[in-house]
Amino acid sequence: MSATEIIELIEKLPAAEQEQVRVFLETKTPKPGEVREIRYISDEKFNENLPKIFEQHHDLLRRLSL
Repeated sequence: MSATEIIELIEKLPAAEQEQVRVFLETKTPKPGEVREIRYISDEKFNENLPKIFEQHHDLLRRLSL
């Protein structure tokens, strides 16, 4: 689903539900000038999850490699 499709769906929501979306996005979006913490996982955790990442995102990774 594209961002445009999501925006169109949000615009069709009742005002109260649009407000819920706005509040959600405000809590997830950094304010201008705000620095978000960069989090890293350990090499062990990355290697543990690597097969799942390739399985779930195989097509995307294939297209990126072209």
